[in-house]
Amino acid sequence: MAILATCAYSPSNLSRIQRTGTLVVATPNSPTTYYLGPYGATGPDYDLATGLARSLGVKLKILEVANGYDALEAVKQGGADIAAPGVAVKAGQYPHLRFAPPYQMVSRLVIYRTGEAAPADMADLTHDEFALTVAPEYAPLMQRLKAADGDLHWKVSQGSGPDDLLVALAQGHINYTIVNENEFRISRRFYPQLRVAFKIGNPEPIAWAVARRTDSTLYQAVTAYFAHSEASHQVAAVLHRYYGDLDAYDQTNTQLFLNDVGSRLPDYVSSFNRAAAVTGLSWQLLAAVGYQESHWDPGAISPTGVRGIMMLTSPTATRLGIHNRENPHLSIIGGARYLAMMLRKLPASIQDPDRLWMALAAYNVGYGHVMDARRIVAKEGGNPNSWAAVRKILPLLNQRRYYRHTQFGYANGMQAVQYVAHIKDYYHVLMWRTAQNSLPAKVVDPLQASDSQPVSQ
Repeated sequence: MAILATCAYSPSNLSRIQRTGTLVVATPNSPTTYYLGPYGATGPDYDLATGLARSLGVKLKILEVANGYDALEAVKQGGADIAAPGVAVKAGQYPHLRFAPPYQMVSRLVIYRTGEAAPADMADLTHDEFALTVAPEYAPLMQRLKAADGDLHWKVSQGSGPDDLLVALAQGHINYTIVNENEFRISRRFYPQLRVAFKIGNPEPIAWAVARRTDSTLYQAVTAYFAHSEASHQVAAVLHRYYGDLDAYDQTNTQLFLNDVGSRLPDYVSSFNRAAAVTGLSWQLLAAVGYQESHWDPGAISPTGVRGIMMLTSPTATRLGIHNRENPHLSIIGGARYLAMMLRKLPASIQDPDRLWMALAAYNVGYGHVMDARRIVAKEGGNPNSWAAVRKILPLLNQRRYYRHTQFGYANGMQAVQYVAHIKDYYHVLMWRTAQNSLPAKVVDPLQASDSQPVSQ
């Protein structure tokens, strides 16, 4: 009788997750899946997984793995409920897994370095044996390509991810590599010397995977979640959050920025660190703001009279107790405090990272104009707490039919949108360089550094 009772109680995969209160998602640490940002965990797959966990009424636990294929293996071995591999996968290669509907289609790209010959197709890569180096997750793709072209040769770099090979390519250690289109869209701002040679085949799907079992409750829940998220444009919003601003990528501007990281930033890293310690903001974020404002030029002066590294107006500087805007440290601490003030001032209903982007827009165009844009969004039935919605309205504030009905009137909202996009770009580059240990070394302990001038609290 006890045996029958035990057999009768066989909870489904979904009920097991809800009973334990935890959903485990295996995914690699990468800019296209999951990583730690200025306000904690973030990334496209992280955001989507958070949404799924919330819909199931459970907590999300990320199992960080080395690459996408390790994520799939983690589900196979029972170490995770869902794999978010972040790479295109042929479902037929993994009969033990069941793939949800794809949420993104990406092309595979062959990447080369400027100054080197650009291959026109895969046949061009057969002339130099092992000229092509790929990450382990692209080995199945290479096998399929070899089946079509027996002369194809390549080298698999064990332990390396696509981002590692982009670094190696940029530094001249390898000749060519292959990455997904979304990976390159994010990484090209870090390595302006890299180019796309050609695309391989047709776009392929990126999708989550669960274990293939008789019980399909978890698969059904994931499928239903993506169906709802697609219909409500939540997936599109997530992808736009991470890839949308990259369409405005400026290669020349990025190269100038990288040059200034080496030549100008070392003189001010300690000041950005001290300002970060005072405000709790990321020093890389503050440095990105400073670069957008002045290109880290303490003597910068705009036609309207704002000046210094953080380009403070005279009234703002006075309000913050900054009596010398051209003093680099005072300007940086003042700008950091002003940004922190904007963050505190915004309504509590605005969550990060939208809160940060709106605070940056307010730093540039003024708090009142951002609030005007939010009111227009709400009036039109949108979400005023979404930066994606507000950034669409801000440029309209230079049109009389919009701004004449606002509290604060005309504003150059397009400039504010571009301002935020550039800072996001600079910030991500600085975070990337920090992770690569390739930032300038002039960093001091902010608690031990002495200021050349006192700062009013």
